[in-house]
Amino acid sequence: MFVHRTEEASLLRTELHVDGRYVATYAGDGAIVATPTGSTAYSLSCGGPILTPDSRGLLITPISAHTLTLRPVIVPDTVELHLRVGDDCFLGCDSSRTTLAGGSELTLRRAPFTIRLVRLGSQNFFTAIREKLMWGTEIRL
Repeated sequence: MFVHRTEEASLLRTELHVDGRYVATYAGDGAIVATPTGSTAYSLSCGGPILTPDSRGLLITPISAHTLTLRPVIVPDTVELHLRVGDDCFLGCDSSRTTLAGGSELTLRRAPFTIRLVRLGSQNFFTAIREKLMWGTEIRL
């Protein structure tokens, strides 16, 4: 899930609270909240870490933060996140997005159920990541 500034806005302020405690106001293009499954896509391209699929956390990654000190944060998946956006913005999840009114608040928490994903016997998370990101591959110039 992400919030992102509109084309008209030069900056989006997103206030983050974890379990009711104020963390920071992210000023920049927006913020991403990702599960371990979603951590290797948009969040990775914004400087976020990779979480292994068996990690039990949520990742909050600023998008083009206007302050170098705002860094990605990993929190347990047992917390409740509250995001408040300062201006109109886009709210997106996977490949869909909608407009969210300025001043809106979002509450995010883990669902009370889990799902099982199909894994082929030959699949290995680190092998897949290494191949996709070309880790250990010599780059010739």
